[in-house]
Amino acid sequence: MTIIYIILGVLGFLLLGFIVSIFIVRHFLWKKFFCHVPVEKIREGLKAATYIPHKDLILQSVDELDALGFQKLTCKSTDGLTLSGKLYDRGKEKTLICVQGAHSISMYNFAILALQFINRDYNIFILDSRAQGESEGKYITYGVMESEDVICWIKYLESLNYKNFVLYGMSMGAHALGLICDRQELVNVTGIVLDCGYISFKDMVASVKQFSYMPFFIVWMMKGAYIRHISKNLENNTLDHLSKCKIPVVFVHSKDDTVISYHQSEEAYAKCSSRKLLIITEGYGHTLSYFKEGLSNEIIQFVEYKN
Repeated sequence: MTIIYIILGVLGFLLLGFIVSIFIVRHFLWKKFFCHVPVEKIREGLKAATYIPHKDLILQSVDELDALGFQKLTCKSTDGLTLSGKLYDRGKEKTLICVQGAHSISMYNFAILALQFINRDYNIFILDSRAQGESEGKYITYGVMESEDVICWIKYLESLNYKNFVLYGMSMGAHALGLICDRQELVNVTGIVLDCGYISFKDMVASVKQFSYMPFFIVWMMKGAYIRHISKNLENNTLDHLSKCKIPVVFVHSKDDTVISYHQSEEAYAKCSSRKLLIITEGYGHTLSYFKEGLSNEIIQFVEYKN
């Protein structure tokens, strides 16, 4: 009997250790992939291999853009968060609204593009998505609530008499825009750009797993966190909305994106029912297709085209 008790004790200890380990790993994943990350830590991302060749130009462009002067704006989300953004009003009729990716710095995502659009007579509004930058929020929702926040910003900018918008989203920002592309509130939106977007959270995790060889149990825990805290529907996707979209859409993706497969943009493009353009670049990493020469001009020419 003593041996049996010892065996049961060891098994119980191992089981307890396993359960504790699951909770520790789950907490770590929640903090890493969903929770607000300090800006200082995100800046370290510029040291990644894909960004090093462009780091100086990105930082220089941020300084050039801010030197033009801007106004800080805030608005309330539908769930009461104070959201923040920068408006670069150049006295133009058209305004580019920029929606960042997850765990990014919005100015790093868009400074270079913003300068290019300013040269083509656009005002620029760069927002900080919830739980990022200066916006409130405890965690990122990978497009679910960020999409509703974009609607809030559009309504707020309309109240300030801005009426002609082009929406540009990168990665999570692209997913967020895909979720609202068929909404009636976008009556003053003349074009949407979905840059390296994913179709659904499930598809995003599958793509990350493919490129990073993420273990199955990590994928399982990420999906569990999403279901518990964000949405019961892992397959809440952009395809259904794109099939009903009436606004011109530009899909941008790099073949060399090692975070989100460019095939997701191809699939989204095929499903889109509005006037559309697919731009597949080569030689650029995730969210870096804007380094392709002439990309912004190609986008502007498409969204401004009149029959």
